[in-house]
Amino acid sequence: MNLVILGYGEDSLTLWAITSQLGEVLSQLSDDQPPDQCAVLYRPSFGRKGGERSSEFGEFDFIILTSRRAYLGESKWDRQGRESLESIQLNTAQTNRHRTMRQYIETWYSGECKSWDEFAEKARSSSRVTQGLKPIPGAKTILYGNLRSTFNQVKSHCSGLPGVVDVLLFFHKGVRDPTTLPTVPLGFQQIHLDYSPLLEETYLRLGCGVTILGKGETEYNSSRDLA
Repeated sequence: MNLVILGYGEDSLTLWAITSQLGEVLSQLSDDQPPDQCAVLYRPSFGRKGGERSSEFGEFDFIILTSRRAYLGESKWDRQGRESLESIQLNTAQTNRHRTMRQYIETWYSGECKSWDEFAEKARSSSRVTQGLKPIPGAKTILYGNLRSTFNQVKSHCSGLPGVVDVLLFFHKGVRDPTTLPTVPLGFQQIHLDYSPLLEETYLRLGCGVTILGKGETEYNSSRDLA
């Protein structure tokens, strides 16, 4: 007996994309890394408090790590009044999030920082040149821990300093001509996926994630490729 998983919205579509469509995503990014040799961070959080004085800078929808690149991703879909949009705009907080993480990764790895204090000083020096970098979190904060965990994942899966790529993943319903898709902000690479095969009325059929074996036993299965 299979447990059917239904979802709704961008979060569900993002989860479907990184579990069932990662090969297609990498192909559109012109990255030949096999999916089973990648790492994906799903909705990694770096705090939700905004404002210029806060060190927190929000959540990415996904981060994909290959041997050469770190893809920082935002997801959008066409069910939010975007069916006829010519372009997709990101707000200032979203674009700043990408700029901050890019600068953090490049500072941490290019500087070969041996401590968080050394990293913080290098990042502050860099921000005086590029401007706009948020305050550096303290070494005893949850944000510090999340950043260190992210840096460790990057170090584990990337060979040296990775190229950091800003990505906008657009989900559409059966668009056949990619040239009609909305344009994305300058500096972002667009990839797109057709989610129409997932539709069950207003829900999205993400797949069968658990097989019930009986006698209380369960076995996890990856979501099937339904596209």
